[in-house]
Amino acid sequence: MNKLHDYITTIKTVDNFEEAIKTFNDAITNYGFDYYIFSQANISEIPATLNHKYYNTTFPPEWQQRYVEQEYFSVDPIHLKLIKSQDPFYWSEYMQTISPSTSQMLMMHDAQKYGLMDGLAASYLRQGGDSYFISIAKQEMITDYDPALLSALYLLSSYLVTAYEKSETAKTTSTTLTTKEQNIINLAAIGKTDLDIATISHISVNTVRYHWKNIFKKLETNNRVFAVIRAINSGLITPEQFEFTTNNGSSILYKTDID
Repeated sequence: MNKLHDYITTIKTVDNFEEAIKTFNDAITNYGFDYYIFSQANISEIPATLNHKYYNTTFPPEWQQRYVEQEYFSVDPIHLKLIKSQDPFYWSEYMQTISPSTSQMLMMHDAQKYGLMDGLAASYLRQGGDSYFISIAKQEMITDYDPALLSALYLLSSYLVTAYEKSETAKTTSTTLTTKEQNIINLAAIGKTDLDIATISHISVNTVRYHWKNIFKKLETNNRVFAVIRAINSGLITPEQFEFTTNNGSSILYKTDID
């Protein structure tokens, strides 16, 4: 545990989140763990289909694909526990306190085939339904449920959450979208496809996709849904009401009711 202070200090002082999460990865390796998953999501609507805003993991890619294909998110006992409680816990210790369903047991056994034998997990709830989920795994079973280790990694993870929020705040204040980029992402936010956007704006689909490429770069994502979410959360767009001028000079005003 003597390096915990050093890891926390580094995470608190690094210039960007990429460096913070690299330090976090170094730390869990030092503590004998092999993988991690860190995500930000909104749980205010339907927990089984979490609205992930950010996702970073070193879990084996084959397991990630398997997890999605088998729709394990709906039965995953570790993730369901994270949604309900913010108390940190060891996977296998928690499993001993419940009566898992057959599908849950199959999922946990399946995870072990990919090297995810055991681990620990914690969640951090924020206002508005946003939560951060952190799960750390290793390739062997845990026999000593050390509360000091659990507390140390829970504390370390909390600083990782703070580092992420700090980086997102910095992005919000520095990121700007051009008028055309705002037009495109506003239209996407109200359900328009690239073809719709091209037709409405009197530009080509290729031009729309060119603007998307720049939007993705600025918002650091390659996903339209995540781009829209980040733009709304950062106040870069207001899809409930916006006006823009098309390429042929006509002006269009959109008003929508968004709860």
